[in-house]
Amino acid sequence: MLTNSCRARSETLMTSSKEKAAEFRRQAAICFDLAQRISLKEEQERMMQVAEHWLELAKRAEAEAD
Repeated sequence: MLTNSCRARSETLMTSSKEKAAEFRRQAAICFDLAQRISLKEEQERMMQVAEHWLELAKRAEAEAD
């Protein structure tokens, strides 16, 4: 259930790749923060994977902006 709290809302409209990248990085930061607070190792690792996925999306969005 924790992953739901760090998912971007699909109804959020963004007008540029740079804005998308910023939002993806914000979501990654939320997930990293949650991962640090989780006591179960497996859940912590899963949250870190979700954060890494957000960072990958941010990199792709930034590449589109260039």
